[in-house]
Amino acid sequence: MPTSLPSRPQYVPVSTCPLSTSSAHTVRPKEIVFELFLPLAPLSAARRASASSSSSPSSSVTGRWILGKRYDPEDLDGWTQHFRSIPWFTYRHTFPTMAPYPYTDDAGWGCMLRSAQMMMGEGLLRCERGWRGVHVET
Repeated sequence: MPTSLPSRPQYVPVSTCPLSTSSAHTVRPKEIVFELFLPLAPLSAARRASASSSSSPSSSVTGRWILGKRYDPEDLDGWTQHFRSIPWFTYRHTFPTMAPYPYTDDAGWGCMLRSAQMMMGEGLLRCERGWRGVHVET
């Protein structure tokens, strides 16, 4: 058993986040990601003009994509609604220690869990309630 534990990343207070407008404003992590991705949603006027030229990619490859679904550049509301409906799992902290380790949060190892949880959540949303597995005889 190792005698010392590796260092883990520290949490950054929300008040130091550049997207926070005041120290009293609480910014949730998904809101931060949304604000970072929002400028990518609409195409600029210059890009729209170049997309109509013959030397640029066809309109089938322009636009914005989320999880395989294409949104027209002008459909910011649809893009926003889809983005905000994606399952969002965050890191946890202040939970009881798990012997023999002194961890009280999952910073440094929780990303693997979060990624798997988000993929599973998205898969369950896509299957919907009526989905049933098919038994195949071998």
